[in-house]
Amino acid sequence: MVSIKEISKFQDKKYTNHSIAFLPSLAVVSLTQDSKNQMEPTVEKGDYVQEGQIIARNCLNLSDKENCKFPAFIHSPVPGKVLDIYNVINPNGKKLPAILIKMEGVFSFSGKKRETLNWTYSQGNSRIKTLSQMGVINTFEKSVSLANQLNEIIKQKEKNINFITPPLVIRLFDNDPDTVIDKYISDNFAKEVFEGAAILAGILETKDIIFISDKNSWNLPDEAEIKKYLKDVQVHLLETNIDFYPRGQYKYIKQKTLQYLKSKEINKYSEIFAVDSPTCLDSYNAIAKSYPAIDKFIQIEGDDIATSGIFKIRIGTTFRSIFEECGGFIKEPAKIIINGLISGIAISDLDTPITKYVKSIFVLSSRGFPDQRQTSCVRCGRCHNVCPENLHPEKIYSNYYSDTPVKEYILNTINLCTECGLCNAICPSRIPLYQTINLIKGINDEQKL
Repeated sequence: MVSIKEISKFQDKKYTNHSIAFLPSLAVVSLTQDSKNQMEPTVEKGDYVQEGQIIARNCLNLSDKENCKFPAFIHSPVPGKVLDIYNVINPNGKKLPAILIKMEGVFSFSGKKRETLNWTYSQGNSRIKTLSQMGVINTFEKSVSLANQLNEIIKQKEKNINFITPPLVIRLFDNDPDTVIDKYISDNFAKEVFEGAAILAGILETKDIIFISDKNSWNLPDEAEIKKYLKDVQVHLLETNIDFYPRGQYKYIKQKTLQYLKSKEINKYSEIFAVDSPTCLDSYNAIAKSYPAIDKFIQIEGDDIATSGIFKIRIGTTFRSIFEECGGFIKEPAKIIINGLISGIAISDLDTPITKYVKSIFVLSSRGFPDQRQTSCVRCGRCHNVCPENLHPEKIYSNYYSDTPVKEYILNTINLCTECGLCNAICPSRIPLYQTINLIKGINDEQKL
């Protein structure tokens, strides 16, 4: 593990409030809002849509439709007219179809108070269906349909009477040390995050919920509030040291959780079901407010942007519009990166739209930032030495791009990669090591389908 102070540029940033971003006059709504599935549009060019109306449903790119029984539907972020369905560059770098909507007409959600429903009477199956219809994505790690994940666990329980429902784990801090969105939501929407977790626990019918936070930064509700929503569930608060990285990937959260439970003499679990605080908030809004997933809290940060902060932004808003609202660039940035400086992705097209998996945007100058030009591998061995899984990223990279012979056992370690991105952060030659391993894993997954 590496000290956060050695690798983080913005780790000391703290925010106590957020701004509401302007609604996009032209919304570019990608038909791929998670890391897996392209959705089928339900509208055509020339149609008029309402704010929050479903505009895409059902998966197009899976041969096994059963694995996408409950996809995350896509909704119009604004009322208006569908001008076109065309290909755009997405935040993940892929050119994919999107629906272009010109804003006009009456709003269904914006500026209107939403009544809170008594969700405690709803059943698990109906909640799964609602989470799917409201388009909730689990952004804990790779963004996927939350409803589909929950359904997979329910199916396992039905097939195997000996199946042990995993504990529900909620990460209340950010995986990337430069990003503060998960912690901001945990701190400022604690009640909603707790109720969202209670909703998910009811679906899973788990016996244990573990909220995992950095030390002395979060408190559970009082016992009466807990019992109001969770009568037969044991609620835990696990405080951990987040001064080192990796810290928030599934593997490390699972390890910390199971160790904690064993210390409490709870030894029946071997797996966990993990979500982050934004997923809990979206789940609460979907079930308790009937509010679709059309907004994202996003951190805008950097030394080349006029205004930094946390903004509540509609999906479909382009990066260009966001930067204009932030006062533009102080000078032309050297790089724009989403979702953290360690394992994030660089974007180059300002007309890229916001999707549900975007948490942060960093606008970086060349000042105090490493030279990003890629050079040949100098065989320093740093990527291997820093890798928490003891992989050889440089050999995997050379094998993929140059057919350099590599022992088979090294190639077989690819699936052990936790995608922490430390190899990239440490590489003096700026070789895309983590991205290459991630690319190979994606190709392998597609071949399995």
